[in-house]
Amino acid sequence: MDFAQFSDFAAARGCRQVQDDAFGIYRGYPFTVHYKKGGQGQLTAAFKFGSKTPKSLLKEMRAALKPYGASPMSYAPDRVGFLLAGKEGAEENFDNALSALAELFTAAGLTPPTVCPFCKGNGCDTLAFVGGGYVPVHRACLDRALASNATAARRSMQQGNYFTGILGALAGGLVGALPSLLTIWFASRVFALLFALIPICAYQGYKLCRGRLNRVATVVTILSSILQVFVLEQLLFYISVVDYYGIWPSIFSSMILYFRLYTLGDMIASMATQLVFVALGIWISWRMITQTGGTALQSVQYINATVAPYAAPGTTPAPAQAPAPQAPAGAAPPEVPLSEEDPCEWKG
Repeated sequence: MDFAQFSDFAAARGCRQVQDDAFGIYRGYPFTVHYKKGGQGQLTAAFKFGSKTPKSLLKEMRAALKPYGASPMSYAPDRVGFLLAGKEGAEENFDNALSALAELFTAAGLTPPTVCPFCKGNGCDTLAFVGGGYVPVHRACLDRALASNATAARRSMQQGNYFTGILGALAGGLVGALPSLLTIWFASRVFALLFALIPICAYQGYKLCRGRLNRVATVVTILSSILQVFVLEQLLFYISVVDYYGIWPSIFSSMILYFRLYTLGDMIASMATQLVFVALGIWISWRMITQTGGTALQSVQYINATVAPYAAPGTTPAPAQAPAPQAPAGAAPPEVPLSEEDPCEWKG
């Protein structure tokens, strides 16, 4: 299944497609489907319920899904789904798997959430992707939350101080480097995963010190993380001097001695492992350290594009409302393939 086929697949089932995701409702159960590219493609479906699932559910799902080549997935105590390869016949297998799970959920007494995640009230009139699931919400509550998030995102890009942000990133990076310093000195071992703390702490330090949250935040985080490798080297050298000579020189004197004893090649060789590990740490934490006001606005636009009218079983559907505009003034609307028609419940 390629992306074009996924789009046709989503449209045929009355789903709202937003990028690589589709959102629909089947026999009263809202669901999401994620399309993963590569090879024959892959479909991952997810359901979120109003209560924790029974412990036996995963085993029962495995038996129900096996005839259709799907594998059960458990994402959280109240969220399950299944994984299906996008090979030939995937559409039919998906429909059969969805039907089997709907019967299983009904028999287990599982229902979608009935209260709005924002105000905790009943009478939800809208579906939206909130809190990791496609759930019922109050449209008014959702609009207020999205408007607040959009305002905060724009403010974070327009306000803030680069200088205090840089100081925060340096201080945060140093805090993140301390665990690596301790393990290197006391255990004589270097743990690669600990180096992921350096960019994470540098980024959080930038935010805590009210640095402006645009692309500069990511650049400062990366530079601060790389600088911490040199700081680690200097701290380890200083500790070695204290341990060997039994004296407590100034940091400045220790650095002078370091540059007298080591050539540039020696320095690079000494820091090579740490540089590789900090690069790995940056890669591990990339999604976090690239979060800016711009990505927050994109998230608002994404959630807004998933909105669809909803009525709990046995009630009258609420009239459709157009998503409230959330893009910055003068910006083009988000480019998402969103049908203008109101999706109706797909009954298979």
